Amino acid sequence: MTRPLAVLAKRLPAARYLSAACDPRPLRDWPGYEGRNVTRCRYGVTSGGKTLGALVYLLNPSADNIALRVRDACSHVKLAGHAGCGRYLASMIVKQNGGQFPVAGFVIERKRDAGGTGEDPVYLEFRDGTTIQSTDRLNFTDRQLTVEAMEHAARAPVRDSRRIARIANATRADYRSAGGTEPVGSTPDDDRLKRWPAAIRANELHAQDTGEDLLLRGVAVRLRASLEGAK
Repeated sequence: MTRPLAVLAKRLPAARYLSAACDPRPLRDWPGYEGRNVTRCRYGVTSGGKTLGALVYLLNPSADNIALRVRDACSHVKLAGHAGCGRYLASMIVKQNGGQFPVAGFVIERKRDAGGTGEDPVYLEFRDGTTIQSTDRLNFTDRQLTVEAMEHAARAPVRDSRRIARIANATRADYRSAGGTEPVGSTPDDDRLKRWPAAIRANELHAQDTGEDLLLRGVAVRLRASLEGAK
């Protein structure tokens, strides 16, 4: 576990830009996360000469916990003794999302990284570690939102779920390949009951408690050839 932990200890702090300015006292009564230390944070992103500020509620795993999850995933694909596997997965998590788990609120990305074109920043609504569309419909907004609007959207009903699950950068197919049984569909259109966010939440809470991450196991299955060849 030393090698992935070394990668995480070195690179994780700088990658966690969502927690630039967080309230000192966590919330312990967020629905679905009762008893957990959910942190309310503010941050800003500048791109294309434009800056947006956002609000997000986070439940980030520690570097030690992520290292345990990486080790578990490598063991799942029979690569426990291969140092390259751990380094690969740890580096992937840092690069993709900084091991940050948004419970609710907004993640700001460049338009081209969010499926559009251009460098301007836009808001993406998040819930339970995945992009969603709430009934407030604020995805891809490129003007500064008020705090009141962001707080309302963070609690608004989920209208649609999207594809990728944090922190593993996993898909529904990864979830099923690792043994996931919730009926989350194959695509967002198939997930009519919007069970994907709840499945991600359950996985994250279990992973933070035990170091066993079903979604990261599924990613390891999909990437096994790359993990085996990693140095």
